[in-house]
Amino acid sequence: MEKNSKLPFVIRLLIALLLAILFWYYVNGDTSVIVSRVINDIPVTFTNSDVLAENGLVLSSNVSYYVNLQVRGTEKNLDEINTKEITAEADLSSITTAGTYDVSVVTKGTANSIIISAIVPETITVTAEEITEKEWTPTIIPQGKPASGNTVISSTTSDTVTVSGPSDELAVLSSISGVVNVDGLNGDSSQYVRVRPYDADGNELTDITIEPDIVRAEVVLGITKEVNVTVPQVQGSTADGYKVTSVTVDPEKMTVAGKQDVLETVTSLSLDAVTIGDTNNASSFTVEESVKLPTGVKLIGDTDKVSVSVNIEQVVEKRFTIDSIETSNLGSGLKVSKIDASSVAIKVSGVTSELNELSTRNMKAVLDLNGKGEGTYSIPVTVEVPKGTVTEVSPKEISVTIVKSS
Repeated sequence: MEKNSKLPFVIRLLIALLLAILFWYYVNGDTSVIVSRVINDIPVTFTNSDVLAENGLVLSSNVSYYVNLQVRGTEKNLDEINTKEITAEADLSSITTAGTYDVSVVTKGTANSIIISAIVPETITVTAEEITEKEWTPTIIPQGKPASGNTVISSTTSDTVTVSGPSDELAVLSSISGVVNVDGLNGDSSQYVRVRPYDADGNELTDITIEPDIVRAEVVLGITKEVNVTVPQVQGSTADGYKVTSVTVDPEKMTVAGKQDVLETVTSLSLDAVTIGDTNNASSFTVEESVKLPTGVKLIGDTDKVSVSVNIEQVVEKRFTIDSIETSNLGSGLKVSKIDASSVAIKVSGVTSELNELSTRNMKAVLDLNGKGEGTYSIPVTVEVPKGTVTEVSPKEISVTIVKSS
């Protein structure tokens, strides 16, 4: 009877053991099957980077590092991995001098049931260099629209800042600037502005440190006015047989800003003289010149450049025949009875554009009879042309007979 009484206990023990095994399989999967997987692109973060700064060092480049993990475990355990909880770290505390170092990577965030069989790569190569410093005067950029028709004449700071960081970052540093709010301003203003470093494309450089990063900005307001741009003088000589026919500027007007009492004295903007040299003395050319701004005056627009076009043309000669001869200043009671010529041939010198506009309709051949009485005279011919220079007249003199009028 005692042997039979122990049987239910054994059965219950076997059932409990079976349930424990089933529960283990439910939690951990088939422990007899271990598989491998790769977890890619785990970002590496640096720890103890403050040690670099304490030693006057900085990493030479702003590069993001990633590692891949090869892990082993049951399929169930691997399926339950939350990759967002896995981190990779590289400790920089051992770097105390400038140089290139291989820093070990360690990972955290995996469960104890997971075996990390490989970290690829196990080390990352970093280069530490001494921090480089520069002095810089920031640019202040106004943002917004002032009140009462005012405009921003200037937005500047007299403060300088110290810029430090990796040499490759400082090499592409193009500007340090901050934005000052001018919206609704009625008068000049002083404000404190935070400044940041940027490259030539306007991208912020995150590895550069600025001390101080807040500066005092001075904003000066004023009014605007449109003024003429004065055509500049031309210096130098053209090649033989050429001449300057015109000088023009583009734009002819520009808008300036300043205090009202200053702008009242500004009627135009001048340019430096344009020089004709050996390379441009026989053809037209265009150059860019900067306008001269009076003190207290700011140019409104993207550029202070003006295009100055100097037109140079070759001097040529052209012949014309004037078929009508006029007389002038004939005394009272007299008349011309005979003119021994019916036309005058002339040669005119000038540039092509001028001569192409000439016509005998706008030319005159004139005989001046001032002070002449009755008789026959040889009178010099005077030729009038609107453009160009008369270089030859034939005949130079014409015989004229004057008689009393009946």
